[in-house]
Amino acid sequence: MKPIIFIFGSNPQISLAELDAIIGSGALKLIFRECAIAELPDDADISALQKRLGGTVKIGRVIGRVNPHTKDFGAGVKENELAGALKNFLGKENKNIFGISAYLAGGAVNIKAIQEKMKRIGLGLKKEFKAAGRRSRFVVSREDKLSSAAVVKNKLLTEGVEFLVLAGANEFILGKTLIVQDFEKYNLRDYGRPAPAPRSGMLPPKLAQMMINISKIRKNQTLLDPFCGSGTILQEAANLGIANIIGTDNEVYAVSNSQKNLAWFQEKFKIKPRSLRIFQCDARKLAEKIAANSIDAIIAEPYLGPPLTGREPLSIIQKNRDELEALYAAAFQEFAKILKHGGVIVFIFPRFQKEQDIFEIRNLDQIKKSGFTIESLSENRRCSIIYQKDIQHLAREIFVFKRN
Repeated sequence: MKPIIFIFGSNPQISLAELDAIIGSGALKLIFRECAIAELPDDADISALQKRLGGTVKIGRVIGRVNPHTKDFGAGVKENELAGALKNFLGKENKNIFGISAYLAGGAVNIKAIQEKMKRIGLGLKKEFKAAGRRSRFVVSREDKLSSAAVVKNKLLTEGVEFLVLAGANEFILGKTLIVQDFEKYNLRDYGRPAPAPRSGMLPPKLAQMMINISKIRKNQTLLDPFCGSGTILQEAANLGIANIIGTDNEVYAVSNSQKNLAWFQEKFKIKPRSLRIFQCDARKLAEKIAANSIDAIIAEPYLGPPLTGREPLSIIQKNRDELEALYAAAFQEFAKILKHGGVIVFIFPRFQKEQDIFEIRNLDQIKKSGFTIESLSENRRCSIIYQKDIQHLAREIFVFKRN
């Protein structure tokens, strides 16, 4: 077994839920705010794992630990001890190009101060190497830590080393990055499609991938997206190797866009599911076109209401919520007919905000009465995860439901 580091993306909570679904909670040994460490078999395919995970931006291996020594370095770690550990590793690896990214690993740690000290250590090592006649390059970034793009473009995976420093109150865990997320392919699958999303704020491919993984659907099973839009979930399901994929939408243009995008994806990436069906259907009438008990997992971001500016009066927000609640309740009644017993739904509800007021979808009890239980994704009162990125007045609230 080997200790492996997983660095999470912009929403660590859903990244952790995805990782837990893929490798199992038994493999997770340490869980921090921005990362986690798992024990994996020595022959684990790290490259395949990185490709599978939408919420993990880097994977590395543990190379050492620096224990508390004195009080002269933020978290109680002696600075020259850490610099020595990095220097020794560079010597063993015979690498002259290096970067350092520090992540919060719990405790009362000033991570900003630690990140600044990492830069100072890196510059100090570079100066020391120069004095010894050894050429070196220390890679820095305007950001707090190196992005996946910076790691790749500076050849740290092939010709150098990116050190991962997990800064905790009691120790620093040191790691070496093994692989990073393929940002170019994600950008292509998002922005390179012939029929892009008709409005901003649509589902990102990474989030679609995480939702599919959280469902724990197996490759030989059948996935349905009943609000397929531009086909992002269908595309990511195909990319993950799901054999049987169905996409429906009530809008003709959405069905057409999904068909165009999936045809492009299959040609561009040379990936073709065993069965792919995309057709027009109202989510409130799914049972008329899809056989009972035939679907293993439903993954969807439904219609979230008309675009909002954030300046609407409360009456408009409340009216939109009432209409959406009726739509979702009717859709879940149809889901209960076509989803297999034990089948899973990973579903997004809108979460509106007007100044300090939060407006959530309120019909969870009604959905439970339709034959579903809520699988906990978090410790909050609704067992959900909030995903909010660009639109401050609208967040995505992610739920997992299981058919009784």
